[in-house]
Amino acid sequence: MSDPITTQPVYETVRWLANKGVDKQQMIEAMISLSNDLKSLPGFIEQTLYQRENNQWLAVYYWETEQQAHDSNLLVAEKDSFIKLISLIQADSIEIEVLSPLQQVKTS
Repeated sequence: MSDPITTQPVYETVRWLANKGVDKQQMIEAMISLSNDLKSLPGFIEQTLYQRENNQWLAVYYWETEQQAHDSNLLVAEKDSFIKLISLIQADSIEIEVLSPLQQVKTS
């Protein structure tokens, strides 16, 4: 039997505040564009975007490995989709966290 911990995806969160005047649709469109580029990266599994009431945004990404999660930052840095997204964000508000699973419970 395989070790369930080593076969689970890595979880990456990215939090940020939007620049003043940026609306929800602009952010969603920018994230869709970025996600289309992410689909071609090694290890990418999925991405989900959330918004809190205080104009804080949270993107949750799943990767096959922690290294692929970290490498993705450099691989998208020159992409037009990333440059567009960054233009909508308060750069000093960005927080990135990459977590590897230690334990998981699923319903049967």
